Amino acid sequence: MFALIAAAFGLLSTIASAAPLSINTTTESYTFHVLTGTNKDSNFQLRLRDNQYDPAFGYPVGTFHYVGVDANDTVLVASLRDGLLYSQGQNADGSFYDLGPTGYINLQQTVGTSSSYLFSFVNATIYPPALDAGWLLSPVDGDGGDTYELLYTEPEGVVNGWRWCIADFDLDYGAWSYVEYFTYTGTPDYDSDCVPAQILATVAK
Repeated sequence: MFALIAAAFGLLSTIASAAPLSINTTTESYTFHVLTGTNKDSNFQLRLRDNQYDPAFGYPVGTFHYVGVDANDTVLVASLRDGLLYSQGQNADGSFYDLGPTGYINLQQTVGTSSSYLFSFVNATIYPPALDAGWLLSPVDGDGGDTYELLYTEPEGVVNGWRWCIADFDLDYGAWSYVEYFTYTGTPDYDSDCVPAQILATVAK
């Protein structure tokens, strides 16, 4: 499955070619959607979903948010400043303001040199590791500068990318899906049932 993931988007060549064009600070706010590798016509808008397990782990409700796709939750809007993704709300006049939580990849599993992470937004005043300055936006060729690919920085030699997964947890409010980030070096050490994906950003209106 990891071989399929790497082949689906040419991840090694994509990361190498995108890096020189990537930016870590913008003046715009963005909405995000996920494209799957098996269907280029897919277009799933990403949303912020409260993590129901916050109290069980000793955190106030609203500390952690999944980044996912469902029919009910708030559409994710974020700005990128100095490599940090800041979630945002919108005023009545159309201007945007920071909500507080920042983008964070939350380690879920490591097998050998392969790791998987949940893409989350987290209140960094409560959980300081969420101040994660590894985010980049890279312009998508042929789109007139209106669309960017969301990337995350890794050391040279680390293969990384995104997967779209159907959730089998936190189903009290209906079915949903989420975005998973992965890394590996050398030969991947485990398979995934999730679908290869890209995350694209467009300027919020």
